[in-house]
Amino acid sequence: MDRIAHFAHDIGVWQIMNTDWGWPIAEILHYFGLSLLFGSVGLYDLRVLGVARGIPVGAIGKLIPFGVFGFCVNLITGVMFYLSAPGNYTYSPAFHVKVICMFIAGVNVLVFYNTALAKRTNAVGAGENAPWSSKAVALISFTAWCGVLAGGRFLGFFKPPQHWCEWCGLFS
Repeated sequence: MDRIAHFAHDIGVWQIMNTDWGWPIAEILHYFGLSLLFGSVGLYDLRVLGVARGIPVGAIGKLIPFGVFGFCVNLITGVMFYLSAPGNYTYSPAFHVKVICMFIAGVNVLVFYNTALAKRTNAVGAGENAPWSSKAVALISFTAWCGVLAGGRFLGFFKPPQHWCEWCGLFS
């Protein structure tokens, strides 16, 4: 933890986040990014799963760049949160769930866009059903992002002592 804290001090993140407005502004930006991410990717996943069949999947797919932007905002603010208080995150099972779910979502999106699946899915028109393989990817995506949301929400309520995480000492 000391190395992380020193790094946060050296690059100025700790100083920014520990001002009167640093943490609250980062929270606002984090929720804004989350809204963009879930509002576009979540909507896309739900359409692929069969909700709002009157809308072509490709039309909703045009919103994905907003989700990518939202993810980038969340990545930056999330790293700022972590660097400012690494002990609050490193030892928290809620944080572990959040990171694992982000990893699953990341692998899922790589599979989706690096195969022909994205092209086939975006070609699904209004009133049509997406292929089952697309639905499987959408279900994994939606579930993973819900896990990220839940893990993030529980961070504020669940702050276990350091001895609860046997492997976390590897990062000290």
